[in-house]
Amino acid sequence: MAATLNHQEDARLSFGLEDSGGNGIRSHQGLPDRQTRCKHQPHLRGAASLSCKQPPHRGRLVSVPFAPFAGPLTTNPDDAPALMKKVSQLFAKETPSFIEVRMRRSDDFLEAQDFRHTSDFVHHYLPLGSGLDEVHSRLHRKGLRVPIRKALERGLVLRNDCRREDVSVFYSIYSAARRQLGLPAKPEKFFLALFNEFPPGRQLTLLFCLLDSQPIGVSLLLTFGDTATIEYGHTLPAHRSQHVDPFLDWHAARLASERGCRYLSFGRTSLTNAGLMMYKRRWGTQEEALHTYFYPEGAAHGQREASLQYRALSRLCRLSPPRIYHTLSRAIYRHMG
Repeated sequence: MAATLNHQEDARLSFGLEDSGGNGIRSHQGLPDRQTRCKHQPHLRGAASLSCKQPPHRGRLVSVPFAPFAGPLTTNPDDAPALMKKVSQLFAKETPSFIEVRMRRSDDFLEAQDFRHTSDFVHHYLPLGSGLDEVHSRLHRKGLRVPIRKALERGLVLRNDCRREDVSVFYSIYSAARRQLGLPAKPEKFFLALFNEFPPGRQLTLLFCLLDSQPIGVSLLLTFGDTATIEYGHTLPAHRSQHVDPFLDWHAARLASERGCRYLSFGRTSLTNAGLMMYKRRWGTQEEALHTYFYPEGAAHGQREASLQYRALSRLCRLSPPRIYHTLSRAIYRHMG
């Protein structure tokens, strides 16, 4: 949930819609006392947007689409109840399946409004204030320091001067890796929209890992204020033994430190994903519980990764030919309109 309330401006409210099966329908922005329209903000801290022509349909109201967490953001904390009142009015009007609000902090007000509280995800972030030497000293020796050294010895090279024209290469690696993992791929136009709204540079940096001048791994580094966030890090399936992930993440930490960031965020992780939890902990990260609120109260359910529907969809993604996989992914990520 993201919003800005200002006494001189209209309050704005952003969220996403999903159907009862968890499939994305589209995003939506409501303007009080005006005709509502669809709009998408692809990242918690950004202002990128895509308009959609059709009104939202029955589904789920979610905080900022694709953001790991995004609680109510108001210039005055006392305005948060008014914001949530607007959410309730919109819920009654649009009749979605339920509301989901993802937050870094627990919220007594939401619980008092009959929202169900769950804590199935955690956030890992790496403090950078002591310098890269201190960060490196805290890295797990066998799990990170040795792989990073081997990656450098094997001749892996970082490219971080990528432009919008490089998105197609990024997307080919990203989607191939997601398909092998049994996960749908966000539409390519989502990433193009990011480049439209955030010109390459400090706020958005596309990282390529090159081997013999050919890209074999990618990630995005999004920067706002004192925090840089690693997103969409993936490696071509044939090169997973090349230690691409730690190589890219180490360079992301270096870039974040050079830009004066105090923190490097590794995003949210499901408590059921033991392997990813271990990887992030090996960086010496701080770990905090994330808080998700559902309304109505009975709408909260177990982790989606454990559902039969999720497992069936994952298997379908892995086994589908590329053309069918991309069609399936587009159907799932209909946030894009």
